[in-house]
Amino acid sequence: MKKRAAEALHSLFVWDEEGSLVIENDVEDIHSQIEKEMSSILGNNREKKFIQDDQETTRCWFDIRLYTREEIDKLSVLIRSLF
Repeated sequence: MKKRAAEALHSLFVWDEEGSLVIENDVEDIHSQIEKEMSSILGNNREKKFIQDDQETTRCWFDIRLYTREEIDKLSVLIRSLF
């Protein structure tokens, strides 16, 4: 069960890298979109329960990743301006 959830989460990271992970109009925020996508991928109620139980960890992990990417982009601009 955890392996399938990790694989599903990895799929979301890949979609994000590709630019195909978008927040749909009827979805409140990125966290809700992640939960929706994970539920769609996993389908099984036991696995959905696992995701809900582990939702805060998933959210924090994704938030840290997004924050880090944004900061790297800012640093990249600053470094380029040095040259």
